[in-house]
Amino acid sequence: MQKFVSKYALAAHLSLLTAAPLLMSPFFPKQVVAHVLLWLSLVCATWVLMCPSIRPDELAHDARRRVLGDVLRDPLFWTSLVLVAFSALRWLNGGIEMVYDAELGDWRISEPALSFLPSAAKGEGLLELSCAVAFTVLVQACRHALGRGGRAFFLCSLSVLSGIAAFALVACWACGVQWAEALAECSRTEPSFVGTVFASYYIASAFAIACAFEFDWRKAALLVTLAMCGDLAAAFVFSPASTLAAFSIALFISIVVLSVHVVRRVSASAALKFMLAAGVSIVLPTLFIMEFADPALVSAKVAGFTGGGFFPKEFFSQRGLLSAISFKIWQKSLWLGSGLGSFPLELRFAMSPADWHTLAASQMSPMSGWWLLAVERGIVGSVLLAVVFGFLVWTWCARLVGAVISHFSPDGRSFSSMVHPLFVLPALVTAFVVACAFTDGSCWRVDMLLPTGAFLAVGANAIRRRKRPEQGE
Repeated sequence: MQKFVSKYALAAHLSLLTAAPLLMSPFFPKQVVAHVLLWLSLVCATWVLMCPSIRPDELAHDARRRVLGDVLRDPLFWTSLVLVAFSALRWLNGGIEMVYDAELGDWRISEPALSFLPSAAKGEGLLELSCAVAFTVLVQACRHALGRGGRAFFLCSLSVLSGIAAFALVACWACGVQWAEALAECSRTEPSFVGTVFASYYIASAFAIACAFEFDWRKAALLVTLAMCGDLAAAFVFSPASTLAAFSIALFISIVVLSVHVVRRVSASAALKFMLAAGVSIVLPTLFIMEFADPALVSAKVAGFTGGGFFPKEFFSQRGLLSAISFKIWQKSLWLGSGLGSFPLELRFAMSPADWHTLAASQMSPMSGWWLLAVERGIVGSVLLAVVFGFLVWTWCARLVGAVISHFSPDGRSFSSMVHPLFVLPALVTAFVVACAFTDGSCWRVDMLLPTGAFLAVGANAIRRRKRPEQGE
């Protein structure tokens, strides 16, 4: 019983921590989401330390001692604590906003209390801090406290939760809720698109349903299939055409890889069921969208596939202008950035009179996730994020290279026995997110950062470590 609880209860809590921003963000203020994330992080950290997955040859106290030692020896843990401290400074030094200067008779951007520390716009810092804390707990748990079955259950439960969020958001759109319809328009003035998050979850759900067939979790496979229907509908409705193009490529690769895996590891009949589930998750959302969506909205989403182009006609000219403006803003605060969430404020003062005739008055995005990162976080913040995610990518690459070396070694194991297809998941999601970052800032959303980090950690653990030859052999 204790092994069952340690395997699945921890995975369930981690999936709730990962999906909480996606479930809550459309309906609750940022401050509420931030506080819930902090409390869930505390609960999950307790589970990680008290009830980690227990290996067959160890007792519960041995598992706790092993996980605690692994976490303390992990360089990523200490780097993540630096990220948490940096985010805490940004939150404490927040409060940037547009104020009216009575002496000058004009508007200006207020300065942070301490200009030599990282800062944030008013109301923006706490959610970033809670994301850093949740990211630290989540990644360490996925790296050190989840076993093979726990990772599969984590993906399945995470897929179900994302499906619930997707159905809720799509239902609001179908009922004509104004803010949901605004999200569906996917205006390029907005900094990010929630459809990108649902597209990533759909890819992860495809891997989850393959794991469900592998473990013979029939009810879980059904639930994940229903969740995939919601994720695909939300991905289509709330994503621009360019995102759907990148998503289609990642989706095709994932279905091909997983079909081969299910045939080899389970059976041909299970592979047919997997293909059927994938087909149902595509056909049902398509019928729903054709029934409820405005034809003009559908035409805009599929314009790239019908010869109309994946971007609006004025996209590249506006993006070039915004890049020049972003570079001008970034030069003012190279190292620490202008402050988290401050780009829309800085843009108003950096635009020339001629720019106002080219760009929309409601422009809030530089149409590039990379410029948004550089302007708001500066060199220090950008490098810190790059180090954290770079360590996860490096771990994945190192294990993959080790599996390849083992395959070609005389006394090594075959590549197929060293890896599980889950190792493809972080590659697909990361490539998809990086591609989208060239046109929008969806990659820096809290509900995108958490699952991306979790997928990288889970994918790396899907590759077995290569055993080094002992000394003297």
